[in-house]
Amino acid sequence: MSDIFFQTGLFLLYIFIGYFLKKIKLLKKEDSQVLATIIMNITLPCLFFSSGNGLKLDSEFLIFMFLGCLANVLLMMIGFFISYKENPLIRGTYMIACSGYDVGNFILPFISVFFPGLGVMYLCSFNITNVIISMGITYAVASYYVYHHTQMGIKVFLKNLFSSVSFDVYILIIIIACFHLTVPEMIIKVTSSIGSVNSFLVMMMIGLKLELHIQKSQVNQLIQILGTRFLGAIILSIITFLFPIPTLAKYILTITYFAPLVSVSSVYTKKLGYKGDVVVDANLISIIISMFMTTVILLLM
Repeated sequence: MSDIFFQTGLFLLYIFIGYFLKKIKLLKKEDSQVLATIIMNITLPCLFFSSGNGLKLDSEFLIFMFLGCLANVLLMMIGFFISYKENPLIRGTYMIACSGYDVGNFILPFISVFFPGLGVMYLCSFNITNVIISMGITYAVASYYVYHHTQMGIKVFLKNLFSSVSFDVYILIIIIACFHLTVPEMIIKVTSSIGSVNSFLVMMMIGLKLELHIQKSQVNQLIQILGTRFLGAIILSIITFLFPIPTLAKYILTITYFAPLVSVSSVYTKKLGYKGDVVVDANLISIIISMFMTTVILLLM
């Protein structure tokens, strides 16, 4: 039990460090964009590559991949439909914000501490399709919806899809698993070392961004995004317990469904053209919810 509270407290400490460094003006809020660039293109892909090494695509793990796909597509569609009264840009923003799970930064550190080995493999199998969709397909689909009447063609769609380094890394992992290729140990050591600092950088980035700017006109949007994710987590948890997979896997996936928004969701929505703060605020609040739910579920296990 003490280990669970320690891990949660460690994340909160990292966030506080980023917030404190901003308050004493050693770093600025704008520096969070630099950290976001490093996370998106270096540390997070390295973390995914090292954690996904040795993955075997048997029938059981294919179920986890299916659930990762189902969870993302379902919430992306719900985000699209609940924002039917909004303009295309806001609807595209909902699609990005409602779907996707920040497995690498929040869930993986917990699971790797308490359920190393098989538990991590369960999570990584789910995360294959989660990353492919949330860090590639969702943004590409949202971009296509927002701009298809003007500049967005199939070439731009594919460019957006493959511009995500994390997406490319998981495609590589699938190829390695399908052809049973062996990755040199030195490469794994390097990627593992680089990926080990990812959680710290993400928490630092959150600390630098830690400023809630909830406007009355955007409260409804915030409630809709968080409500969609929370209710979606409950529904998906029920669905998961109906599948013929190990009980441990069911609990791990339940924890995952309550994960925060993808850490770079605010980056993607800005690339889409969104200027508001709803996604950043939703991300911060979802982190608090995720930490609480993860701690509770781990204690119940």
